[in-house]
Amino acid sequence: MPDKDNFNCVIQKDTVRRLTPRECGRLQGMPDGWCDDVPHKDAPEYKMWGNGMALPCVLYVFENVRKILIRRELDELMKGDDQRCDEEKIHK
Repeated sequence: MPDKDNFNCVIQKDTVRRLTPRECGRLQGMPDGWCDDVPHKDAPEYKMWGNGMALPCVLYVFENVRKILIRRELDELMKGDDQRCDEEKIHK
């Protein structure tokens, strides 16, 4: 019997229920009601969530790619400064 205060799960013996489109959106990191503005059937929304990528995962990956690119750019700048210092020593 489902707990009337807990709507996140349904407990029934030997029964597995399908996730709702709202639950699929939550798993993808989207806020509740994200698709409520446009009237639609559930099937296209299930397809959208299934073909999508979880937003928190995407943000994590891109944030780390950004950090790597910044680190590489700083390394390149530092190498350039080292080369200029070496050239100044040679010309003196």
